Amino acid sequence: MPIRYAVPDSMGRKTTIAFVYKGALIALLLINLGKTIDCVLRIISLYREGKPSTKQ
Repeated sequence: MPIRYAVPDSMGRKTTIAFVYKGALIALLLINLGKTIDCVLRIISLYREGKPSTKQ
């Protein structure tokens, strides 16, 4: 569960700082990594489908 504190910054505005659990951050990174790998694999497969076949 994040804990948020309003802290004034150098311009006099308030900035929110959130503390999150390390495990939750790692889980989010892994989810995003999986989505990134999926997109890269789709691009590679589209590239391969567009190439003419050398076999006849």
